[in-house]
Amino acid sequence: MRFRPCFSWFKIPFFGIIILLSVCLSFQVSAQTLKKAGLGFGRKNCKINCFTQDLQGNIWIGTNQGLFCLNGLTHSLFDVSKGMGSNQITSVCISADQTVWAGHNNGKVSLVKNQVVTAFRQKDSSDHNPVSTILEDIHHNIWLATYGNGIYVVKKSGISRLHSDNGLNDNFIYTLYEHPDGSVWAGTDAGICVIREDKKELEQRFNTLSMKDGLFDNIVKKICKGPEGRVYVAMQDSGICYFDPSLKTFRKHLSFRNWNFGVVNDMLPDVTGFCWVASQKEGLLKLSLSDKVYTRPVYINTHQNLTNKNIHCLFMDFEHNIWLGTNSEAFFYSPGHIELLSKKDGLPSNKIYAFCLDHKGNRWISSDSGLTKIAYDAMGKPVIRQYFHQKFPSPVQIMSIYEDQEKFLWLGTFGNGVFRLDPESGKSTSYTSKNGLANDNVLSIAQDASGNLWFASLGGGASKGRLINGKLVCTHFTTADGLGNNYVYSVFADSQNRLWFATDGGGISCFRNQKFTTYNKGVIGSNVVYSICEDQNRNIWFSNAETGVYRYDGKKFELFGAKTGIRDLSPSILVRGKNNDIVVAHNGGIEVLRKVGNKNIQAIPFSFPESEEEFEPSLNATFRQDNGDVWIGTDQGLIRFSSQKEITDDVAPKISITGIKLNLQEHSLVGTHEFSHSANHLVFDFMGIYHKNPMHVRYRFHLDGFEKDWSPETESRFVSYPNLPPGKYTFQVKASNGAGNWSKPASYSFEILPPLWQRWWFLLPSLSLLGFLVYATIKYRLRRIEHEKTMLEKVVKERTTEILDQKQIIELKNKSITDSINYAKRIQEAILPTHEVVASLIPDSFIFYSPKDIVSGDFYFITDAESIEGEKSVVIACVDCTGHGIPGGFMSMIGYSLLSQIIREKQITEPAEILNQLDVAIRAALRQEDTSLGFSGQRDGMDISICCIVPNKSAVRFAGAHRPLYRVKKDEPEVEEWKGNKFSVGGLRASQDLEAQFTSHTFEYLKGDCVYLFSDGYADQFGGSDKKKFMTRRLRELLIEIHDQPMELQGQSLATEMDQWKGQLDQIDDMLVIGIRL
Repeated sequence: MRFRPCFSWFKIPFFGIIILLSVCLSFQVSAQTLKKAGLGFGRKNCKINCFTQDLQGNIWIGTNQGLFCLNGLTHSLFDVSKGMGSNQITSVCISADQTVWAGHNNGKVSLVKNQVVTAFRQKDSSDHNPVSTILEDIHHNIWLATYGNGIYVVKKSGISRLHSDNGLNDNFIYTLYEHPDGSVWAGTDAGICVIREDKKELEQRFNTLSMKDGLFDNIVKKICKGPEGRVYVAMQDSGICYFDPSLKTFRKHLSFRNWNFGVVNDMLPDVTGFCWVASQKEGLLKLSLSDKVYTRPVYINTHQNLTNKNIHCLFMDFEHNIWLGTNSEAFFYSPGHIELLSKKDGLPSNKIYAFCLDHKGNRWISSDSGLTKIAYDAMGKPVIRQYFHQKFPSPVQIMSIYEDQEKFLWLGTFGNGVFRLDPESGKSTSYTSKNGLANDNVLSIAQDASGNLWFASLGGGASKGRLINGKLVCTHFTTADGLGNNYVYSVFADSQNRLWFATDGGGISCFRNQKFTTYNKGVIGSNVVYSICEDQNRNIWFSNAETGVYRYDGKKFELFGAKTGIRDLSPSILVRGKNNDIVVAHNGGIEVLRKVGNKNIQAIPFSFPESEEEFEPSLNATFRQDNGDVWIGTDQGLIRFSSQKEITDDVAPKISITGIKLNLQEHSLVGTHEFSHSANHLVFDFMGIYHKNPMHVRYRFHLDGFEKDWSPETESRFVSYPNLPPGKYTFQVKASNGAGNWSKPASYSFEILPPLWQRWWFLLPSLSLLGFLVYATIKYRLRRIEHEKTMLEKVVKERTTEILDQKQIIELKNKSITDSINYAKRIQEAILPTHEVVASLIPDSFIFYSPKDIVSGDFYFITDAESIEGEKSVVIACVDCTGHGIPGGFMSMIGYSLLSQIIREKQITEPAEILNQLDVAIRAALRQEDTSLGFSGQRDGMDISICCIVPNKSAVRFAGAHRPLYRVKKDEPEVEEWKGNKFSVGGLRASQDLEAQFTSHTFEYLKGDCVYLFSDGYADQFGGSDKKKFMTRRLRELLIEIHDQPMELQGQSLATEMDQWKGQLDQIDDMLVIGIRL
């Protein structure tokens, strides 16, 4: 079900924007309708004679082309080619043992069980009269009624025949009914014959009820049980009556007393107080069984599929769907929550603008054809009258219809003001902006407790009007008076005599005690409000365009949005339904806000995806009946929605296991349930029958003894279990109708036997022999072990001496290596600038230095420098050499030495030139152009960020090899990044970078700015809850967070953050971060 906001009437400029006005909804609806049963493609003139249903839920249909069996998805046909006595099936019944009894028009009877057809041959073969009906009584006797030769009663002891010569009132039988007292009632051409098989006396065995006894017609077509235990009787020409046992006579309900519906072929009294009638000329009727209040007959929608109104038979299945048969097809009718009426049902048009039911139940409909009134006569037939079609050259576009306290109708139009219509005389009076209204575009009308009429307009605000001497005297209210906006979608008068106004752009306004109070976006989430209603507790509900639905209890606003279950947060229609339900319509469908049990209010969806039609209901084409039904006008007709729970809502599918395959071979369900160990691959086929929506059926299954839990929901109708181990199992499967109603499980128990060598009579001697062999083997092994133990102790002693000697040698070598590494560390630390040097050159700074191993591949270089030109500066370098540990330490010492030569001796202070000189020097020192040294020697190099701080110019010059410089200005807490070149100093380069030179960047700084140089070790460290890298993004955020701290504290913060991030994980690389406050 899909809804989309749609304004199709007109466009009005508002705040410089084109506003589309008519809020409409586009959605898919499955209305109460007749659906074809689907007896096969290309099958024509298939006359339907009878229905029944088996315990698995299959519908069996007797036709003139054979016996059909439907499961909702597929069907099977039993005809003469399968062994049936004739293709003409006139009656069908399923006995307690699930045998299908089918009577034919030639007098024959066929039996169908387990898909096998046999002929019933005990009946008189010379009787060729049609078998009109079949009944199984409580003693499991089968009654075969014929049309012309009486009744055959099939018992275990034999067959007896009841006919007019031995007490039956007539040989032409239409129907059989078993009374709770054990008697069988037969409907004939001569009235009703009550048969008591347990009586011997003829007068007691047969009793006739006819017109002499108060029956209204002697031709009785159907007898069945109805509400309150009554016996209902359908007659050919006199309609329907029921037998009153207290008065021993027949009576009729109010709806049946003036029968003008013609011949009755069948009937179905239901538990809701109605009777479904299959008529010969009027199609399917729904009549009330009430004796207190007359209710007009309802003609079920027949325009959709039912072209033939001569209905032969009716049947109600387990789901309470109603099946009906005609001369050409079978249909079923499923009452639902949504009913659709369209032009084919007598509406003047499908495009509905406004709708109203007056106090007499007449339907007033505004459409693109004008204004139409639909009344109904005593027979339930519509009486249609058009209004304004002669007065105006084109249909008046009526956008709202309201019945006032004096039972006059007020019609709000687009462009023509309002009309006051007398529904009795048909006379109308027009009121426009020329004689009272503020605006001629009236979308909504309401009346307060004082009798004042309120008109909501587009652009003119709201008007309060009252008729005085035939003139409409109005007081106008606009934004100048406190109204939220002059574009008003809806006006609503609540039970406390407050007026509520839904506006476009001004929120919702409440008028009370001559004063407006407006609630807008700061309180309700959006300034566009569509619809308003009130519940039984005097709470005000309204919908807006962005956040969902709000409830106002007089003190606070409570939102019901996505968490409640509303699928679209811009609902456009809001109406109180049955009880205290709030009906919500939006671009996700129809939902009902309802408190479910002890839980909070939830949104219960009503979506019907099997329909592909789309509808566009209009904003004010909504009406609530006193019984809670909600009407919505759309571009496809009228929708009638009921939120009341239907009797079919809680019906679960009928589930059954339809087949088993054993090692991929078919196996009978009634055969043995014990299988050999090699027959351990089982496939179960199952079927959940739900005729209302067969495509919505879902399954869950469970193999007890093999699985602990039920499977997830699935559409699949089979499951395979290969290689099951020996054991006892029970397979269970259940089905859902797609709405959460699950059936009781169907089950099948079986056992897979263990192989021969796993059975007790084989295992006992085998285990005894095995025990002896194990004992003998153990004794032998113990002797061997004692001998081997002695030899092993000798060898262990010798090897222990050798190991102790080797251990001493290894410990001496490890001590020598460790001493060497520590010596290298002392050398490295000696060449690094001391704390005093650092403090003198960059006093306000920190250095976070954390080697991965004893010796680090990262180092920092800080020196004062003077260029050849005499410019004094401080040069700081953050260097990351290839590798870490001893190799990295060697590279760091080479790098430090070369930097000293370039900066101090050659007096080069330009960062880019320093890197160029360093690149050449490293390549020469490591002989990287000499290919004889191998690949590993060619890739050693350094990633460097180097800057030169020139204090007297307040400038910083920077160059980098794969490393950047970050600057955070004092008053702008953002990281400014100066990127280095994308190649290293020394090592391998891409072909396009072989001749490339490093680039310098220069920027001026203000006192208090901070710059940061760092290697990649800090950002690449793994940690956190997800064991991921720290990343430069997180480093940037950290530097912004701490940049205003003293530099020493910044260094401590970096160390603390890294300790917390790394946790128990190992450090993966050397870390170096230098921070300087300029």
